[in-house]
Amino acid sequence: DQPLSTDSQVAIEFYQKGLDEFYLLKNDAAILSLKKSISEDPGFAMAHARLAVILNHENNTSESDLHSDIAESLLVFVDSDLEQDKIRLVMAHLKEIGLAEFDSLLDKVVQQAPDDLLVKITKAGVLASRRDNKAVDIYKSIIDENPNFAPAYNMLGYAAAQSGNYQQA
Repeated sequence: DQPLSTDSQVAIEFYQKGLDEFYLLKNDAAILSLKKSISEDPGFAMAHARLAVILNHENNTSESDLHSDIAESLLVFVDSDLEQDKIRLVMAHLKEIGLAEFDSLLDKVVQQAPDDLLVKITKAGVLASRRDNKAVDIYKSIIDENPNFAPAYNMLGYAAAQSGNYQQA
């Protein structure tokens, strides 16, 4: 139920498939699915943003930069302020924005969409990277809503290990 800058159901399906593959650490498959999403709708800004991030993880900076630039140029055509902010948040580390600006953007998105799974994942990931125990509560809420979401279990394992509870991890 999140706003997306496409009317193409096929593009959305490939986008969702790409996200699922990304969370399962299947980056090659995720890249292919996101490219299919974009071929269905070249103006799908969020698909370009997600693809840019994954390509960056794969050290394909030239193609990552291309899709990042496209996503950024498409922001003016995105009707939803929430989706614009989500796109900016997805691409934040590519644009090397400052920590205060990133935190402000994340807080703004969380306030607008506190129950959105991807927003929760992002917030939990940020808290976990800062070794903030509030991440554990968010990951548990994600599992309550989506019991098959393996990355949340993985992150709970890391959190338990970081606190020295290796048996629980």
